[in-house]
Amino acid sequence: MALAGPFLGPDQESHLRLAFANAQAERLAELPARLAGLVQTGMD
Repeated sequence: MALAGPFLGPDQESHLRLAFANAQAERLAELPARLAGLVQTGMD
């Protein structure tokens, strides 16, 4: 789950909060590449 920073309080606009308590280590290892893909292609 990802939450936009402002959801958690003021002055958090540039932050993204990730919840990963139930994720397996293999899925967490995929996160950097998946986030990099969002930056390269945009979030259309």
